[in-house]
Amino acid sequence: MIYPIGNRLLVWPQENEPVTQGGIIVPQRQIPLYHVGKVVAAGEGQLLQDGTYAPPLVKEGETILYNGNAATEIVLDRKYHLIDTNLVYAVVRE
Repeated sequence: MIYPIGNRLLVWPQENEPVTQGGIIVPQRQIPLYHVGKVVAAGEGQLLQDGTYAPPLVKEGETILYNGNAATEIVLDRKYHLIDTNLVYAVVRE
């Protein structure tokens, strides 16, 4: 398993569907710039000037919307994205 360091998250992305529920094929350029994924692991947080860490606002197991275009793709047993917490747009709660 990979454990991110610092202010990074390891995310298991959910695939953006190129076909709508009605069967319409969406052109690649129209697929949203955000991605949906589940946080698999989180780093210790942002290092502050006094040497302590501010914990990340996102926790393991949460579903997030994030900028997947700036993510580093890692392939192990499945595809993962390694992102900085600054790339998270929102947490999805039901």
